[in-house]
Amino acid sequence: MEDVGLTLDAMMRDLLGHGELEKFLRDHNWQLVGSAIPAPVEAEGLRFDVPFIPAMVGADGSTRSVYQ
Repeated sequence: MEDVGLTLDAMMRDLLGHGELEKFLRDHNWQLVGSAIPAPVEAEGLRFDVPFIPAMVGADGSTRSVYQ
């Protein structure tokens, strides 16, 4: 589970660095909570904490939450 968090953080930092984070968030109907998206040069040491809930997908495409 820790690797998922690290991967999401790396992906978000990469999107920010390429100027694509705002579009990614908009395309996925996500919204930023808190302050505005920083400029890439202001993002040194920034860490993204993206909550996620694992889900299993059945053969019919239905999902159900998985709890530890």
